Amino acid sequence: MPFGHFCDSIEDMSYYPISRIIMILAAFEREFRNIYGQDVRRSIDYKDIKNEIIELLEKRINQLKGKRKGYVQEFARGIRNSDSSYGDNFKYALDDCKGIMEPFITRFFEGTYEEIIEDISLSVNGLRNGITHSRLDMELEARHLAYIKFVEEMLYAIRFKKIGIEDSIVQKSINELFRENVAL
Repeated sequence: MPFGHFCDSIEDMSYYPISRIIMILAAFEREFRNIYGQDVRRSIDYKDIKNEIIELLEKRINQLKGKRKGYVQEFARGIRNSDSSYGDNFKYALDDCKGIMEPFITRFFEGTYEEIIEDISLSVNGLRNGITHSRLDMELEARHLAYIKFVEEMLYAIRFKKIGIEDSIVQKSINELFRENVAL
């Protein structure tokens, strides 16, 4: 797990400057790929076709020189790195970690867990894209900070679930670490 989003002290955990938000969002993106893989929700056919296209492009790269070779390398890299949106990946992880995250998320919002995570995932996706693309007109709202906290909590949820720690133990850890004060 990357550590760039860690705070210097426990008192700083409730402070979210843009630099920390960026590190949390990037850390989740990296952990998601490490744990679930890049094309986790894609069909076998999709993965096969993607690999075939990349192989064709790599053969073509070997036949070219100069700028033309560079252009084809860019296309191949783009296809290799193409995946689902940040929000889709976040929603997938929230679905996968429902047993851990449900009490934390449902205490703040009305509706079913599925409805809530749909909204959160869309907002997190917009927030991530706004920050990544330096949208100067974007305003952070209080709910955005709650969403960033969920992203940070998900770093622990997906990693601990991956190594096989029981959901109830992960919940207690997140509850204590993030001072959630949820009755579990």
